[in-house]
Amino acid sequence: YPEQSALIRKMQMDTQLANANVKAQSAAKKPNVFAFGEYTLDEKQNWIVGVAARYNLFSGIDKNKNVQAAELQRYASELLTARTKQEVENIIYKSYSEATTAQQSHQLLQQNLKAAQENLRIQTLSFKEDMGTATQVIDAQNTLSALKSEMALNAYKYVMSLATLLQSHGSIEQFQSYVSQSNTSYIR
Repeated sequence: YPEQSALIRKMQMDTQLANANVKAQSAAKKPNVFAFGEYTLDEKQNWIVGVAARYNLFSGIDKNKNVQAAELQRYASELLTARTKQEVENIIYKSYSEATTAQQSHQLLQQNLKAAQENLRIQTLSFKEDMGTATQVIDAQNTLSALKSEMALNAYKYVMSLATLLQSHGSIEQFQSYVSQSNTSYIR
């Protein structure tokens, strides 16, 4: 996931920028040295070569503190990246667990749905034959309605945990392919 997660990649880029800032602050402490040369192409063959150095003895800015501050920023960025990776891993594990639990619950709820539908059928037949009461039929209908509501809530939990899992992994664009598989059951 670290290669695909946009958040982790951004944080790794922040760490790289902090490393570059440390190098830049360290370079500001050192003297500037440069060389130059010039050569003419005419028959006189004049040439000039030189070396120059510049070092600021007193600038009023404590460059050691700038370097130290840049190193602390880099360290903070590294720690934040590691913490974010750990949190993303926790989210991935939690989302996977929730999705798996929702799948298992869906299978159990489907079995309970068949039993509730059969109970409603039996209670309705019993009422028509004057063997049961209207209360029993209403209770069977309420049980079936509650079970359908629970299935809808479970489906919502599954979709949300799947989306969270894919987003945390960095592959949310695959969500549509998961939803449009042949074994997908829609609750309406």
